[in-house]
Amino acid sequence: MGARERAIGLLRRYRSDLMGIPWEDRRELFRLAGDGIDLCEWYGEEPLRFGREVLGEEYSEDVARFIGALSESEVVFGRSATGVGKTHGVGMAVVWHALCRPASQTWACAAPPEGNLVNILWPQIERRYHGHRYLWDARGWEMKTLELRRSWRKEDGIRGSDAERPMVIGVRIPQSGSPKQRESRFSGKHAKNLMFVVDEGDAVPEEVYRGIDGCMSGGRVRLVVTFNPREQCGPLWERERNGTARVVHLSALRHPNVVRGKDVFPGAVTRQITVRRIQEWTEPTTHRSGEDPTVFAVPEELIGVVATRSKGGMHPALGAGYRRIINHEFAYKVLGIYSPIGTFAQVFDRAYLVGWEERLDAGPGPLRVIETGEGLGGHCEVYEEPIERAEYVIAADPAEGKDPERSDYCEAIVLNAGTWAEAAHYWSRCDPHTFAGDLAALGTHYGGAELIVERNNHGATVIEALLHEHEYPSVYMDGDEEYGALTTVKSKAARVDGVRGMLTAMRRGAEKGIEFRSLRTIQQMMSFGRLGNHRMGGLYGANDDAVTCITMAHRVLADRVEYRRGRIELPDPMVLYGARR
Repeated sequence: MGARERAIGLLRRYRSDLMGIPWEDRRELFRLAGDGIDLCEWYGEEPLRFGREVLGEEYSEDVARFIGALSESEVVFGRSATGVGKTHGVGMAVVWHALCRPASQTWACAAPPEGNLVNILWPQIERRYHGHRYLWDARGWEMKTLELRRSWRKEDGIRGSDAERPMVIGVRIPQSGSPKQRESRFSGKHAKNLMFVVDEGDAVPEEVYRGIDGCMSGGRVRLVVTFNPREQCGPLWERERNGTARVVHLSALRHPNVVRGKDVFPGAVTRQITVRRIQEWTEPTTHRSGEDPTVFAVPEELIGVVATRSKGGMHPALGAGYRRIINHEFAYKVLGIYSPIGTFAQVFDRAYLVGWEERLDAGPGPLRVIETGEGLGGHCEVYEEPIERAEYVIAADPAEGKDPERSDYCEAIVLNAGTWAEAAHYWSRCDPHTFAGDLAALGTHYGGAELIVERNNHGATVIEALLHEHEYPSVYMDGDEEYGALTTVKSKAARVDGVRGMLTAMRRGAEKGIEFRSLRTIQQMMSFGRLGNHRMGGLYGANDDAVTCITMAHRVLADRVEYRRGRIELPDPMVLYGARR
């Protein structure tokens, strides 16, 4: 019996207890066995066991749970603090899928810039290739720049096209080009076993996920994403919120380096940095965690630990008890959670909006829902039927409506002008003429409600249709005696500031403000933020059409309140009462 046969025999004999064999001996047995051990049969459903037994790796408890979830779920998210080994774990997942899933293809990417893929994610794969060449060489794999490909073998059956070969490809996400070009990079992928890996997924454009989603309708397809939870918006937040992904939470406070105070995993987060962040990004409080989402308990292992200050010197020893987050970075960098105090990018008071969201979630919902085709060309949720003698306004944000699946939304919000309560919320990916007809129908239903239409771009078409095709009698006219409301950088900022001020006053109980009834409105306000270059909009591609509507309506209604109080002069009575034809 040769060395190869003896190695295969020993591995099979001790298959149930391979960890009892010292790593160097175990490594040599796998080297001698070559392809005599069917990794697909042994480890096809056990990625964590593969990493430990075949690669000889150890993982933190959180990373082990993340890797183990791959055998149980097809969509796995690693929502992670920084420096806890999420990229290390996802690199192992790529290697497992390539070696242990038959006829597999793996497409790996990372958020721009390209260095995240080339210098961070791919080296995790490359290191495991060069460190275990005997596994790859025995099975016909060859590495090139950002790709691994396997040669055809007898067990593959009839030789197919090159596109069907087992492979691992590192895909660059271009920062230039159109969204459709980025989407196409991830479209049209098919294999018996297919896996997409996305590192730093919170900063990956939404169109990448659309391309991936189009490939997840056949075969065994996995999506593995790791990310830091910076903002409660975007495609990952939506999937987590909707429960369509298995989410594994990785926290720095549970990492062995922090818990034990030594480099169990060199290069990962340290106790010193973690305690410094606790001292500088949080403050002591008497509130208990559970009563307040911004509060957490100091871990027992860190009580009494001393850390250096960022500016030099030493912090006092960390005390026991509870602490409150005062810097949003602490939430996602240390705890691995979405910040309960919002971020600089978020414009509106997120903590206050969360309260509204929870009340609406627990509430009865809309009185009725009008689905597309039931008298309207879009979806409409009704929260208040027209009240006799009440006046209503409808703020509308038109869109082009060319693509029924990917276009921006035409959106409209109906407000009771007396109580400022949301009466209805409409949205659709319809064309401008259909939108005009629906606005006319809604306005008529609400007693001839005044229509405040954003006149930018396609809004002009909607206004023309309202005036001439539908002869609608009450279309808002601005101070320049032009129909519709023009949105500029300056006017948008003023409207947003107005709603921010209203929310602050509402939180303090100083004024009633708008009574929100639509979850869609609240969620878009939560994901609305600063985009840079003095621009504001939906963060990470989130919709912001409802924000446009609510801020326009608030500005008009607030100006009218100030007018009635004699605090401002409106340039023309038509601004107060609408342009009635």
